[in-house]
Amino acid sequence: MIGGVLWRDAAPQPSAGPSIGPLLRLTSDSGLTTEPSISADGGLIASATDRSGDGNLDIWVQQATGGSAIRLTSDPADDREPDVSPGDSLIAFRSDRTPRGIYVAPPLGGGAPRKVCDDCQVWGLTRDNRRILITEQRDLMLNRLDLATGTRSAAIISPDTSTGRCCRRTSGGWSSTRIAR
Repeated sequence: MIGGVLWRDAAPQPSAGPSIGPLLRLTSDSGLTTEPSISADGGLIASATDRSGDGNLDIWVQQATGGSAIRLTSDPADDREPDVSPGDSLIAFRSDRTPRGIYVAPPLGGGAPRKVCDDCQVWGLTRDNRRILITEQRDLMLNRLDLATGTRSAAIISPDTSTGRCCRRTSGGWSSTRIAR
């Protein structure tokens, strides 16, 4: 019995983990708020929500410290999967509007959303906000799309959606790598 007590007292105790600070509730809508994207500095959050009561998802943006959310989109079709750029100057999102595709818009309004790609999936905006990483339905290869010219770079890596990693083509075949924005 004494040995058991000594073993229990000598055994490593689990760590409490890192402190994350106080939690702040950002939404209190009765509807759906989903697919949040947090800016690189943690100050801005974009999400798809039906809080307007129009029966569809729109993109809303708000400061992570709280306050009122700002409606970024208001199309009758669903807008979803927002991605806040590293510089907080653009938000990319997928839309079912006509024409369907990927759109970009400034996070606090200041311009209508602009379509940049048909039937694509957003993987992220680059740090310089000049390109967007996309996969297209026709080839499922990861490409960079230049937002100013609309040109795509050569497909050099293919996403592995099961692991969140990508494979890069090398002279010896494919090698695993992480996506860097």
